[in-house]
Amino acid sequence: MATLYHIDPHTGKYLPGRDTDAPENPKYNPETHDVSDRYIYNWLTSSLVPPPDLNENECAVLENGAWVIKVDLVGQHYYQQDGTRIDITDIGVDIQEGCIRTDPPSAYHTTHDGAAWIEDRSKKKAALKQAYWQEQLDYLGQGFEYDGVIYQCRPDDIDDWALLKTYIEALPGETVTQIRAADNSMNDITVTDFLTLFVPALGQHAMSARMAYWAKVDAL
Repeated sequence: MATLYHIDPHTGKYLPGRDTDAPENPKYNPETHDVSDRYIYNWLTSSLVPPPDLNENECAVLENGAWVIKVDLVGQHYYQQDGTRIDITDIGVDIQEGCIRTDPPSAYHTTHDGAAWIEDRSKKKAALKQAYWQEQLDYLGQGFEYDGVIYQCRPDDIDDWALLKTYIEALPGETVTQIRAADNSMNDITVTDFLTLFVPALGQHAMSARMAYWAKVDAL
């Protein structure tokens, strides 16, 4: 009895563990038939010849009835120097010289100079800034009162409260119009009043968060 070695019909790759016994041709006669006719099988999807020994990241592929060794990095990935990630999905695709096999250490490392990943400090600074403002918005969601009006950041008002950045950075004395309160009323507040409110309302939380933000930015 001979062993039949099967392949993936789509890629031609040998499938370990799928070997079967080759069915014999009941009409085979060694006196009248060629030895290749002894077994019944599809030579396009299987072989009586054992696949070759392989090294790491290699596979055996059946092509035209013969085994061919090809590189097999399917499931792996690499990066180009501009940071583009390439996922390998096909047999026979190798990683070209100059490409990077190591993952960037963070989402802010967007390019590679051939020796190391380069951190995009502007991207990191923007992310730190966004995180800082989001922290303030989350804190403001607890609500505070000013001149008898309760202000509270609700999920559907997040865009309005994002103007907090504008309020703080605007010149003192300018009027900030139409700020939505918790009772859905619209109110005018001057920047000076808002800043006066901002410090006691948020207290050490706001100041500590802002100092932490600038410390992270200065460390870039």
